[in-house]
Formats: sequence, structure tokens, C-alpha cells
Amino acid sequence: MLLFQSIRPQSHRSHPNPSSTPSRFSPQSPYSSKRISIDYLYIHDLESSLGAIHLKDLAIVKLGGSLITVKDKPFTLRGDVLERIGSELSGLEEFLILVHGGGSYAHPVAKKYSVSEGYRDEEHLKGFMETSIAVRRLNLEVVERLVEGGLRCIGIPSSTIFSTSSGKILTCSLEPIFLSHRVKLAPVTCGDVVFDRELGFTVLSGDVIASYLAIRLKAKRLIYAIDLDGIYVRDRITGEVKVAEELKPGMKLEPLGKIEEDVTGGIVRKLEEGFRAAEKGVEVMIINGLVKDRMRDAVLGKRVLGTILKV
Repeated sequence: MLLFQSIRPQSHRSHPNPSSTPSRFSPQSPYSSKRISIDYLYIHDLESSLGAIHLKDLAIVKLGGSLITVKDKPFTLRGDVLERIGSELSGLEEFLILVHGGGSYAHPVAKKYSVSEGYRDEEHLKGFMETSIAVRRLNLEVVERLVEGGLRCIGIPSSTIFSTSSGKILTCSLEPIFLSHRVKLAPVTCGDVVFDRELGFTVLSGDVIASYLAIRLKAKRLIYAIDLDGIYVRDRITGEVKVAEELKPGMKLEPLGKIEEDVTGGIVRKLEEGFRAAEKGVEVMIINGLVKDRMRDAVLGKRVLGTILKV
């Protein structure tokens, strides 16, 4: 049985600390002090062009790696699942930001070379490059299948908009995301390898990205779509294992089958990030993305089977 301990959300760093000493990996940002005003201007412009209701009802959808790929078969996409998702979400582009995991494309390579540890030698550098290639390939194939299903979307690699410091988000350029919405395209980003100010490079989880964007953009809801109906718990009275309608920090979880921790932290990281967003007022839900129309209904705010995270 897995015990999830209460974790107090920590604020993400969206720009460099002016008082910090830059490492040899990255120069100080000359525009970091303007980040807040830049965000404000783009958000204001987005509201003006799309209507404030669109930003207010923004939904961040995280597509789990095990949902969109076959976990035990490297480089195997669940294309039919993605086409159905594209069909379901078609017409909701202005309300959406999609984030997907690395699944069987990126995780095996990243784990093999311990890419999350950063730049140590030529082998780590090789792993960084190979993981980057795998992620690009996956993002392209995901977008292709979503488009075939009917969703108007565009891939935006995370490494082009995020940088980190010791694994924590340091900078994020929101401009590509805002501009994609202006032309009515849903941005599709992903867990990725990114440059890191202290480590040289590292792995940035899709779960972290989804939570970060939900908080920073004040999204209405954050939906984690996985290949199960939600988070399972055991009833203390009947002993029955069932989907928890609500989950709070500290509740005991009931693992179904073997729990595997991938290079991005697995279910524990997903819950950490979900609770972090929930504490900031975002509606957070974990649902089964394999069930027809469930994702669309969740994006529209309808009650569906799944687990709501409460703080």
C-alpha cells in the first residue's frame, strides 16, 4: 500500500533571482525583471482578442505517457487513442493547453543514461541528445494523430520555452502559447529534456509543466488523463477497493498491480503537482482518458468518474 504524505506546495520560480550568482552554464537574463509586466501584457492581449471568458475557462490537459504509448513496447504509439481524443476535443482549441508525457519513447532512454542527473560526461551528453530526439519524434507523432482526429493544434517543444535551475523551473516564455491561441490553435507541449543553469541539462516532467502552467495562467481546471479511472483507495469498513471521488494529502492509496517509478517520479510526482495546483484554486481531476467523451466532458466542467484532488 502506498502512503502519500502531505506536501506543502512550493512556489515555482518563473524568472532568475537577481541576487543569485550565475553559473558557468547560463548568463543572467537581461529581461527577467520585466517578466511579470510582459506576462500581463500578453494575457491582456489574449483576453482582448479571444474574450476574457476563454482565458477564465482555460483547461490544462495532461496526457499520461501510459495513455498515449504502450509502456512495455519502446516507440509504440496508441494512435487510435490520440485520434479519438483529437475528435473529442475538436472545437475546444481556444480553451486548451495540452501537455503529454514521454511514455515508451523518452523514459527508457532518459533512464538508461540518467539524464535527470545532468551533464557529467560524454555518455550523459549522448543520453541528452538521444532523449531530445525521442521526445521530438513523439511530440510530432502525437500532434499528427490529434490533427487527424480533428483537433487544430501545434507542437511546442518544452526545451524551447523552459529552462531550469537544479531541476526547478527557472524561466518560461509564454509567447508561443499565447500566439498559438490567438490563431485558434491548441498548443501541445510535453515532458522533455531542458537546459539547466546548474546541471547543464535535466529532465522536466510533463506533470510539473502542467501544474506550472495551470498556476501561472490561473487556469480553471487541470485534468490528468491516465489509463485508469482515477486514484484507488480501500474502504476502511468494507475493505472494497474503489476509485476515490476525492483525495486529500495523507490519504492511503491502493496500488493496482506493479507500481513503477519512471524518471519523472510516477504517481507520487503527479499527486504532488496536482495538490500544488489545487492549493492555488485550480480544479484538479484525474480521469481515464481511454473512455470515450470523458475527457471532453471534464474539460467542459461536467461531473465524470474520476478523482478530484482537494486541499
